[in-house]
Amino acid sequence: MLKISRLAAVLLAAAFALPAAADQFPIPTVVGTAYDRSSGYLLYTERHFCSAEGLLCNVEYRDSFGAMIAEKKLDYSLSLIGPALVMNDYRQDLAFTVPGSEQGDMVVDAGFDNYVRHRWDELLTGNAVRFPFFVVGFDKPLKMRANREESVQCNADELCLSVGLSSWLLGKLVDPIELSYSRDSKKLLRFSGVSNIKGEGGETLSVDIHYQYDSDILLVGPLDYRGPQTFEF
Repeated sequence: MLKISRLAAVLLAAAFALPAAADQFPIPTVVGTAYDRSSGYLLYTERHFCSAEGLLCNVEYRDSFGAMIAEKKLDYSLSLIGPALVMNDYRQDLAFTVPGSEQGDMVVDAGFDNYVRHRWDELLTGNAVRFPFFVVGFDKPLKMRANREESVQCNADELCLSVGLSSWLLGKLVDPIELSYSRDSKKLLRFSGVSNIKGEGGETLSVDIHYQYDSDILLVGPLDYRGPQTFEF
């Protein structure tokens, strides 16, 4: 059970790294703001930086006061859906390394975001897609499935997805991750589910992450944080 829930975590909070190299005061290409799903309290932000060609990326995770709590580096040179990665959780003093994969449709961590666009037409028409997913902390890939989710909360200009374990029985034990993509840009707008970042005490965090891109990004300076905030869903 605990291992399975860790999977949900890595999956797209995982799963969306468009990050990378930087100057002294780099401007992120993507910023994700993570709120507690129950209280609406601001938990942390993700800053994604990518090299010009988009193959080498870095993600900074900062708490509500701007302190760095984790960092993830990705290399998409071998595969856009199976990047090699190194992740450091500074609060828990943990480090993880996952080799890249060139095995067909093997999806690794943040490569899932590219995988969604790769299977976009199938998902858009309502077909479920199944894929092996390699998660930090597991020796073997997990069998996953993603399908379009029809919901009153899904706007007409969005593609909403539900992502979970392919096994019907195990899928009943773990809540799926909910994602919203822009139908126009095919960019991730929202992630709702278990985070790949742990709380200060090592507890699992259930988050709702909202993403901003390029010119819409407001937080660009290293100290441009306003302390604890809440968000009303």
